[in-house]
Amino acid sequence: MAQIVDCRVDARSALTVREAYLSARLQQIETDRRRSEPLPQDFEDQATEQENDPVLDNLATTTAAELADVRLALQRLDSDQYGVCSECGAAISAERLRAVPEAVTCIDCALAHA
Repeated sequence: MAQIVDCRVDARSALTVREAYLSARLQQIETDRRRSEPLPQDFEDQATEQENDPVLDNLATTTAAELADVRLALQRLDSDQYGVCSECGAAISAERLRAVPEAVTCIDCALAHA
C-alpha cells in the first residue's frame, strides 16, 4: 500500500513538472508560428519564410497531444483512477507508471494496440 502511495506522489510531482514544461513549450511554439511582419511579396522569399511552418505545426500537434495525456493522468490521480487500466480495469504496474507516468493502460492492453 505504501508503494502505491509513493508511486502516486512521485507521479504527481513528475506530471506537474512535465505539464509546466509542455505548456511553456507549446506557448513558445505558438509564438514562433505567429509572424509579426507580413510575408514578403517575392515568392522565393515567402517560401524561405514559411519553410519551417510544417515543422512547427507538427511540434504544436505532438506537444498538445502529450500535454493532454499529462493532464488526463493528473485528472485520474485526482479521481483515484490513476494506476487502473482504462481498458481492462487491472492495476497498472508501479514499474510501468514510473517509466510512463501518464500511462492509462496496463502493459498487456498497451501491447495489444501496438
